[in-house]
Amino acid sequence: MKKLLITLLALMMLLMSACAGNSKTVNTREEAQQMVEEFFDGLLEADPIKVDTYQNDTLMSTFMKDGDKMYQYYEDAGYGYYLFIKDDVKYLISDDLTLMEDEFMYDMSNQSLEFMLMMNVTGYFDVDDGSLTFKATNKADKELLLEISGESDDTQVNINTIAKKENNQISEITTEMIAGEQTVSTTYKFEYNTHINLPEYKVPVTYDNMPHVDSPYATFGQVINELDEDEDLFYALMENQLVVIDEVDNRHYQYSTVLDDETFEKYNNLDFMADDYNQQVYSLISELPIEDCIDFTDSLLSPDSLKAYVGKTIQALVDDGFEINGYSFYEDDANVFVTKDLMTYKVDAIIVDDFDPEADFESEDLVVLGIVDMEFDSVEYAALPMK
Repeated sequence: MKKLLITLLALMMLLMSACAGNSKTVNTREEAQQMVEEFFDGLLEADPIKVDTYQNDTLMSTFMKDGDKMYQYYEDAGYGYYLFIKDDVKYLISDDLTLMEDEFMYDMSNQSLEFMLMMNVTGYFDVDDGSLTFKATNKADKELLLEISGESDDTQVNINTIAKKENNQISEITTEMIAGEQTVSTTYKFEYNTHINLPEYKVPVTYDNMPHVDSPYATFGQVINELDEDEDLFYALMENQLVVIDEVDNRHYQYSTVLDDETFEKYNNLDFMADDYNQQVYSLISELPIEDCIDFTDSLLSPDSLKAYVGKTIQALVDDGFEINGYSFYEDDANVFVTKDLMTYKVDAIIVDDFDPEADFESEDLVVLGIVDMEFDSVEYAALPMK
């Protein structure tokens, strides 16, 4: 019996020794950083990967990466988008399935994992604060505990992060930040077998191969002189290119010119809040010659196409892909503004009996209004400059 007890005790000591040997604790910033980097090695290169983010046990967002495709969804906003590369161009598919070039969003989303890791783990090692203390424990390369302590505005702050691995891959990261009596817990759960299938998307109309014609005017001042008394010039400055939209004899034009450095600087120095700001702009650009003119009339819906909606309701426009983006109601006048293919059209509408223009309403409530007439109104800035 005595020999059996001795044998059992020896076996327990061996097991405890083995477990202790598989667990390592360090207490300096440098050693903790090295331990963290070794534990998370390979995470940023994992592909495909899916990350669900929880805050205080509530799902907040989902991020997925699969080759050059990505997907991001925000639960609280009910909004998501896809990203991908085609022919070396970076694209975003918005929540309404519209395709657009978006290098900025692609590059930013492509850094999501790196940003997540920096905000919750690795970034603290670069904080220049000698009062911070670090303690890290690696348990058999299955679990990592990182404990960071410090003070902020005389409040004790503790940041405890637990990272877990399954099949030698990070499966979960939980960071608990305790500041005084407040505690915020953020958890990231990882999967490595989910692929992304891009949805069918709508390719937006572009205005990059437009007809260039002789301008009916030589200078921008001539355009300004033709404005009605209560009419403002429709213009935009795209970097250093001045673009003006105008109508002459039922033809619609884009006039443009490139500003020299001196004029561009003068424009930027104008006081936008000044009462005579528009007049200052007009004075600055009046003598400038129109270098290029585009006739975009034939890119608009034809008068016959617009007349076909007369007698119908706004709902018919929505069904055909128009989006409501504004309205104005006066005593004897009701207008609804709708957009399609980056062009805005003004609808003369009839107020129906079950619609109260003085009540609180949403844009979708306008679909019941009748259409009396419809005409082109303006170009969306996203379409400019046409080329």
